[in-house]
Amino acid sequence: MAHECVILADCPGALIELCGISTLERLLRTLQRCGIERATILSSTSERIADELARPSWPRAQLALTLRTRPNGALRIEQIVDIWPDAAQLLLVIRGDAVFDSRLLQLLATQKSPAVLVDSAVPSKLQPLVTQAPTARQVKVCGAALLQRDWVSTKSGPLENAINNGLEQNAIAAVDVTDQPSYSPALRRRLRPFWFPAPPPTRVKLAERILLNSVQKGTQDFPARIHAPLETFLISKLCKTAITSGQLTVSWIILAFGTTILFATGHLVWGILLALIIGILDGLDGKQARIKVETSKTGKIEHWFDSFFEVVWPTALAYH
Repeated sequence: MAHECVILADCPGALIELCGISTLERLLRTLQRCGIERATILSSTSERIADELARPSWPRAQLALTLRTRPNGALRIEQIVDIWPDAAQLLLVIRGDAVFDSRLLQLLATQKSPAVLVDSAVPSKLQPLVTQAPTARQVKVCGAALLQRDWVSTKSGPLENAINNGLEQNAIAAVDVTDQPSYSPALRRRLRPFWFPAPPPTRVKLAERILLNSVQKGTQDFPARIHAPLETFLISKLCKTAITSGQLTVSWIILAFGTTILFATGHLVWGILLALIIGILDGLDGKQARIKVETSKTGKIEHWFDSFFEVVWPTALAYH
């Protein structure tokens, strides 16, 4: 598996904000969760990128970053060779101005030979976002590739041309998004792996709708089905604030203890109303963590409290 990558990150695309974080920040957080340990960022607008990277960000704190300046123009293979890590045979090369489903990056990182992520059947809802993506062999080239030192050492010129020629000549494998499983175990529902370049201002709302849909879990019970549209609306606003998923978790846990007291003391109406509010808050923290790629092992503590209050509330009612 590749543990290092090179990211081509130029403004303005890399700094376009979607659901509260920039495209580059989203990519870095996703890469950390895919097991990538080190990333070199190549940029022709390095000052602005440096300002972005200087912001404190615990969701990518374990990812070692190096920023390199490059000349304007197309990324050349020689520039990749110059910064190729000595110990690495395989290297991920990714556009920093694109959004990728983590499943796609994990898939690409585990390939054993040079491969390029492509999409032979872009869904209609994504087509307005990928019109500018390059095409080779009648498929869209997504902007992520796994390169091998031996393959790169025999090439020269613009990287995009080399990759497209490799696809045309069947010299480099195509990993097709269309062929990947659509079922997401994490979400417990079918969701086709998605990708798209950073959108222009007129397409930002469409891109954000796709991201918001990607954090909705399946197998909902009846109350959750009612809450889902409201939760999505609230998250579309909350994700653009400084409120964290952890703060949302603490909020509903405190309210849940208050509900327990209300049930135990016979204030049933107020207890039920507060329980309904908690039902919504309980769904927001996970969505906030997923939409801003802030998931962590400590976030799973929330599930323990879910089970805890499923026992405590009936016990409090029985006590009353």
